[in-house]
Amino acid sequence: MQESYFDFKSCLLQDEKILYQGRPTPGKGDKQVVGSLVVICFSLLWLGLLIWSLVTKTGDGANGISLTYIIFIALGLLLFGLGIYSLVYNLYLKKKNVSDDFYCLTNTRAIKYESSKNKLVFGYLASYNNIVCENVKDNYGDLSMSIDISNEIDENDPDLLHLKDLMLDPNPENMPFIVFQSIKNPKAVCEIAIKARDDVIKENNLKMVEASNDSEN
Repeated sequence: MQESYFDFKSCLLQDEKILYQGRPTPGKGDKQVVGSLVVICFSLLWLGLLIWSLVTKTGDGANGISLTYIIFIALGLLLFGLGIYSLVYNLYLKKKNVSDDFYCLTNTRAIKYESSKNKLVFGYLASYNNIVCENVKDNYGDLSMSIDISNEIDENDPDLLHLKDLMLDPNPENMPFIVFQSIKNPKAVCEIAIKARDDVIKENNLKMVEASNDSEN
């Protein structure tokens, strides 16, 4: 049975061609269970120590249920809740959230279509200076593409200012980050994305040099 894909050809720009298209395989890749379990165990230990201090009247519980004690309990419960949510999300909810997504790489853009929301988002590869594989396991994992700039922005550099604007005010037509989750052969797809990005940047640099030479002549 042939796997179905979203019709990305219908939304291609001029001179744009598809280099990769795929779908997530829910349940594949690293589920990050270890990190969630560490947070849960730490929060339980935290809460256990606070309860012990209250019972034995030592430490933070020496003065009974004080404001400080309540704050520490609230922090422990918050960590525990975050750990439980992270565990449930990675084991169950993530499968549901990404099951209807479609992914595409072209020679200029990274595109994602979310069927459940009937939403198409994309970002230009030339803007993504951070393209990496994450949560890889058994040849499945996530491909993360994002804009990563320092906090110190050169006010005279229009390119950096433009990237900063994209990060602060993202829109479906040019997202500051896109993640292809639970895809097969993520490292190979990552290489495709990096090469396409570098080719675009190289082409743009050549055009700038040619334009500069023409103006001098």
